Amino acid sequence: MPIKAELHQRYKKCLGTYEPTRACENICTIIKELGQFLTPDQMTDLLLVAVENLREHHEDINEASRAILNAILKNFKHSLKTKVPEIVGRLHFQLSTISHPHKRQEVMMALCLLAHDFLEEVTTGLLNCQLPLDRYRTSQWPGYSKFLSLRFLSPLPPEKPQIGSGYLVM
Repeated sequence: MPIKAELHQRYKKCLGTYEPTRACENICTIIKELGQFLTPDQMTDLLLVAVENLREHHEDINEASRAILNAILKNFKHSLKTKVPEIVGRLHFQLSTISHPHKRQEVMMALCLLAHDFLEEVTTGLLNCQLPLDRYRTSQWPGYSKFLSLRFLSPLPPEKPQIGSGYLVM
């Protein structure tokens, strides 16, 4: 029994107090602490599960998914470099399964965040995808081309996009 109490105190000190009022209360902290122990495959799987959960109708789950996406893409993007084409392919596929415009926008924001740091890999991944034949997947290209034009035509480096309340913020 004392060992459990000691472990609980150690986790509490490391991760803070858990307040179950919001589903994503300590997710960023947990990912920062545990992410260093995950392999690129595991980190990719976690990222893709977060993207897949954006389809849920519960706002708590969507908020937690956005927090996971932000934490991974902000803190562990370097471990995703070899997995970017696979991630891009899955993001591209997700666009056809999500019907809500704000949720599709969040998937496109994740794509833009990846493109900010891995432009060549994202471009290669998108070029390997089938041409979009529906309006949902077609909607990713104007946002991506706007991002590219801002990146290459602006005199200053573009601001990094953030996944937020469903809109691309630059």
